[in-house]
Amino acid sequence: MKVLFKSFVLCALLFFCSMKVFSDDRLQHPTGNGVFKVDYPKKRPVLGPASHTDGNQYAVILSGGKNMEENDENYWYDCSFLYTTLRNVYNIPKGNIKVLMSDGTDPANDLKLYGEEHKYVSSPLDLDGDGIADIEYSATKENLGKVLLELSERTTEKDHLIFYVVDHGSRNEIEPLISYICLWGDNVRLYPEELSEMLKSINAGYMTLVFGQCNGGGFIPYLQADNRLVMAACRDNERSYCRLEEPYDEFVYQWTSALAGCTPYGDPVDADYDKNGVVTLLEAYRYAEENDGYKDGDLSFGNIREHPMVSYLAGTNIEDLSLSYIPNPVELIFSDGSEHGKAPWATDAIALSPERDGMDWTNSNSDFSQSTDKSVVVKVRNRGVKPYSQADKSVSLYWSEAFYDTVSDSWRWDTPSSGDHSCGMFATAPLDGTILPGMETSVTLEKKFDKKTAGQISSDNVGLNYRAVIYDTDKGVADRKATSVLKSVQAATYGNERNVFLANHDGAPVSYSLRFNVTGKDGDDLFRKAELEFRSSGITSHRYTLDGVKEDAANSGTFIIEGNGAEISGIKMEAGECLATSLGCSFFADEAIPDTSFYNVAVSVTDDATGKCVGGENFIVRSLPRKAIKVTPERYIYNGKHFLTLSDASERVSCQWFDPDGRYLGEGYTFAIGDDPVLGEYKVRVCSKKDGALVYDSLKVVNDLLQKSLKIDAATSRVYINFRHELQEDVDVIVSTTSVKGQTTHLPKGQKNYTVHFNSVGGINSVVMVTFIVNGVKTETYKLQ
Repeated sequence: MKVLFKSFVLCALLFFCSMKVFSDDRLQHPTGNGVFKVDYPKKRPVLGPASHTDGNQYAVILSGGKNMEENDENYWYDCSFLYTTLRNVYNIPKGNIKVLMSDGTDPANDLKLYGEEHKYVSSPLDLDGDGIADIEYSATKENLGKVLLELSERTTEKDHLIFYVVDHGSRNEIEPLISYICLWGDNVRLYPEELSEMLKSINAGYMTLVFGQCNGGGFIPYLQADNRLVMAACRDNERSYCRLEEPYDEFVYQWTSALAGCTPYGDPVDADYDKNGVVTLLEAYRYAEENDGYKDGDLSFGNIREHPMVSYLAGTNIEDLSLSYIPNPVELIFSDGSEHGKAPWATDAIALSPERDGMDWTNSNSDFSQSTDKSVVVKVRNRGVKPYSQADKSVSLYWSEAFYDTVSDSWRWDTPSSGDHSCGMFATAPLDGTILPGMETSVTLEKKFDKKTAGQISSDNVGLNYRAVIYDTDKGVADRKATSVLKSVQAATYGNERNVFLANHDGAPVSYSLRFNVTGKDGDDLFRKAELEFRSSGITSHRYTLDGVKEDAANSGTFIIEGNGAEISGIKMEAGECLATSLGCSFFADEAIPDTSFYNVAVSVTDDATGKCVGGENFIVRSLPRKAIKVTPERYIYNGKHFLTLSDASERVSCQWFDPDGRYLGEGYTFAIGDDPVLGEYKVRVCSKKDGALVYDSLKVVNDLLQKSLKIDAATSRVYINFRHELQEDVDVIVSTTSVKGQTTHLPKGQKNYTVHFNSVGGINSVVMVTFIVNGVKTETYKLQ
């Protein structure tokens, strides 16, 4: 039976200094004439958008109460709170709400009040204070069957029914221990199987069942169905409880407050967890479950607990169901991801190549050198709660050269040529068979590109984007909800880049912003492991602002992306203007790369005037296992001039040199920095010619503290070194030729003139390099001939 907490813990309440059970003076008890007054808000804004279907919301409110001695007033308040919420917050018509409560319209006393001494009154028939009776039926099986039969004739698949119970509940005294609801009358019980049979005739597309009575969890296994959201205040072996000092049951109080956006006293409640302006029925359950005072014992005495329960088909649009929004019971989409905020250009709904969607398709998909035959698999999922089994839909696939665009119709995909892009119809196939709720099917589409089109795509160095649309074949139009999706993914593996067009399709100038994000929990790792570059020679001719982006000093039209959320904003483009862009990624190879790794880089395009995202592209960045690149940068002096050189490298590379202020100097294995170079740390960017992997290294150019002159005697294989002052430093000298690396010779301190022998193998005309190591640090190298 329902446990009334106030009587159950009467002794504990003595600690509250004889406080009255209902202390909030905003709540008034029935007056002498039996009229309840409750301070509910009489009109509040509807939360969320109107229902997108033509469906209706219906409700059945059931409160048996058992008999006058056990029909506690909290049941009336629970029902009144929900009824008022349905009417005043969600504008559900009175005729759509059926209330079965205790003895119905009988004027005899049927309700027990709590105070200093018990009083009995007849349940007020007006639940929302508008002066019109709302209770129509007594809570009997016969009346419940009658109400549900009537609703079975009115409801359709577009509708939603709430079945709400606050009442006493219990379980059989003998095995099997089956839960039941106490209806009006001694020993009148409603069992789960009986209720399940009554509800079978209801044709509503969605049904929400709320069991607030003790042992309510025992009803869930009997009432579960794909289109049903079933919740209970407690488990099948638990009791449910009232609030400590207020005439409401704890779980349903919290649940209704979440739906109403306020408590019965007008205190605000925010259960919109995803902040989309709609409180779904599941969000209301989450709020009630998290705030139930008895779940963790916050309001309990003597280890009293209740554990709310919920059952629904996860991954379906029942998760979107609210009192202001009824989804379609059959909803075909192109993957669950496209309905949960995923960027349309990053969808997994379209699988390219015969295999399942993966990383390796991007290169082959963009390359027509081997074959012009393309195979694309489109995955269609039923996110609804009822099976799709009609052969009245088709899937159409369109293709385009890669460009930044969403699934909008800013230009025509089905036109053979559109502006600066090649595009057109790929293929169409019927969508047959049955797709169960939450399940998906695959449709394979194939196309053979003609050589002219393939050649154009190859010459533009672009990949392909694909757009899929579900059409109603009877009407020839696309479904209204979630039927169009775009996949545009390019490869950026060690410099293997594809162009993506940035175009202004509007008839007037537009200012765009590009935003860069590496998706996934390890996304920030990419910026530690690689250099991410965005390239477009056209953008540099426009005005723009950089945030988290810097221009590459060595490469015109190239921007280095320094972290997630980086932006290039204020790119002003004329009407019809089109720019070719690409993304490059070079992984650092100063150490060996042991494994293959993948990163997704999303580049989104925003209209600066509206702040809306108008397009995007998803790039796959992949590193491959490779050995480390080992390099040795050095400085040498030849005929009085200073040079930077890469004296050693473990593979074929290219070099770019930068001065101590970061300015780009030039490229090549050796680079001259003049006879009076800027002192400081010079940097070299070393790039593998095999795969574009990078290594950065540096060397310092310092003052020549040891003033000296050098002279070579090639005939005797000697180098003469004359210092202006006696040597006081710890100096070693290495004399090498182009063919022989010399040994180290130590110069003793206290002298000015030294002679160093070297190995002259290779001919007397060989270039001789003299390297000085001062106090253990290599300072300079001279070239002599």
